[in-house]
Amino acid sequence: MSKVGHGSHRSYAIGCRCDHCRIGERQYRNDIRSRKSFSEMSHGERRAYRAGCRCDLCIRANSIYGKALIARRNFEDNDFPHGRVGAKRGCRCGTCVEAKRKEERDRKRERRAHDQEYAERLRFQGRKSMSQPRAKKLHVAAVNKRRTLTVVTLEDAELVKLIYLSTPNGYTVDHIVPLAKGGRHAPENLQYLPLSVNCAKHARLNYDASKHVMRWQDIIEKPSTTISQESRPQVRPKRLTPEMEMI
Repeated sequence: MSKVGHGSHRSYAIGCRCDHCRIGERQYRNDIRSRKSFSEMSHGERRAYRAGCRCDLCIRANSIYGKALIARRNFEDNDFPHGRVGAKRGCRCGTCVEAKRKEERDRKRERRAHDQEYAERLRFQGRKSMSQPRAKKLHVAAVNKRRTLTVVTLEDAELVKLIYLSTPNGYTVDHIVPLAKGGRHAPENLQYLPLSVNCAKHARLNYDASKHVMRWQDIIEKPSTTISQESRPQVRPKRLTPEMEMI
């Protein structure tokens, strides 16, 4: 990145998203739009979209191109670069999504450190949102959840990590008694639920998800007595979330 220099279209195309490169990319696009006449272009092609045209035909052509590009990539390939590069190439696995979020957090943190006006604007928005009862309630629940995640005994911590790493495909770890309702972050309060069921359950105590529950004891300690060996989901290693890595 240092050979190219920040503030140019080339550095933005390589992947840099600093403020200088974003401004350089914006100027590059404005120069293209000022030099080209959209009426003389062949609409419905991606290069017209790249030049700056945003008609329905060009937007559809760019969308088709992006979907076809993602469809040709094999995200399960051992050589696929999961992480920041994989997220830019369309992968939405846990590693790539977390890398994308971390990059965005780092970019905002760096901008807050150097741009006082931006930092003050964020603080003002935070104070304004906290004046709303719902936002304040969500903030308190998030703080309580972070505190609960850190209060785990040393013996339970290793087992909790193993439970998260052994999550079957299509399932997520669910707290039987939600953390927002005072539940503990301990092995006896954990179970596996499909992602859609876990999202529907959210933090409710009266939600019946017994038909979809899979016990972690059946996956880790001993073979299941209720699920045949052929129908048991395959376990693959997963990356721990930042909250779990703090333990």
